[in-house]
Amino acid sequence: MVTAFAVIWSIAWACRLWESWHMKTVTVEELHEATGHYVRQAAAAPLLIIEHGEPVAVLKKVQAAEFGGKPLPDREAWIAHLPRTDLDSTTVVSDDRDRA
Repeated sequence: MVTAFAVIWSIAWACRLWESWHMKTVTVEELHEATGHYVRQAAAAPLLIIEHGEPVAVLKKVQAAEFGGKPLPDREAWIAHLPRTDLDSTTVVSDDRDRA
């Protein structure tokens, strides 16, 4: 006797398999080398990310509803209110490395 759970699980598994067969696949190495390119592609159609021959993630466009409709914080406004300094960050980092 086949239970309803088994039928639903089989359908869900078949849908995932069908989706993965029709998704463009990208290896982790390819994603690392050309992240921006693949992010732009994923905005149009989901990408299946593969590592060592196994699917590990799906890269897809985010819908506003997935964030509860809240916009992301305004990064530029946050940076604008930080204190200003005449210090060169390369000098500060270099000095910090020299102390270590």
